Amino acid sequence: MTKSILYVLDFDGVICESTTECMVTSWNAWQRWNDSHEFRASPASFDDAEVEAFRRVRPRVRGAGEYYVVRRSLDEADEITDQSDYEERVSRSLPAIAAFKPIFMAQRDILRSNDLDNWLALHTSFPAVTAFTRRMAEESRLYIATLKDRVSVQAILSTLDIALPESRIVDESQVTSKLQALDLICRREDLEKREVMFVDDNATHLVDPHMHGYPVRQSTWGNVLPEGVEASVSAGIELVSQLDLTEWR
Repeated sequence: MTKSILYVLDFDGVICESTTECMVTSWNAWQRWNDSHEFRASPASFDDAEVEAFRRVRPRVRGAGEYYVVRRSLDEADEITDQSDYEERVSRSLPAIAAFKPIFMAQRDILRSNDLDNWLALHTSFPAVTAFTRRMAEESRLYIATLKDRVSVQAILSTLDIALPESRIVDESQVTSKLQALDLICRREDLEKREVMFVDDNATHLVDPHMHGYPVRQSTWGNVLPEGVEASVSAGIELVSQLDLTEWR
């Protein structure tokens, strides 16, 4: 008998929109990086130009450490032009990226611990995705694969009334790529690749799993770069909308 499809969803950008939280947290982390004690807790502290500049580059980020690249580019007013430009900056900044990650994570923890309600309010959700995620969680057909931390994921899921066992959240402490996450999940659940469907908003997270035989989909909602969608389509990756999710079984 064929097993039901197991759905593996990315978190930031798919289940929740975290751009505002990442803007605030990365700004605070950049201050610590530069030996400043300035601290912001609200998006109201940012002007429209700051918000727009951050939103343009945020969809390229794959993990906390890469906010070093984002913040440096913004601080130096050296705009990232495309994905190739971004990858070049990442490749020449790897030591700094590794050093920046714990600073970012510490600032997120401070922001969350100081005022949980305020921290949660920095995130928004997508109703159709929330309903699908809750349904799949109730049927034990859901995993989350994320480079975010599990504590943050669980806190946000709780506000969405989604009950997911901790063991079904594969986070940044366990893997460094989505392909690693999918391989881990398949081993744990004794599944073949074709029995898993992976959804992410970042094309760079989708190409490797796609090339390794996993069914994957590029999400089209939220803060998604048209350039990323085009890259997915060029790689032969299908798109999925929120409406599509209502029809998935």
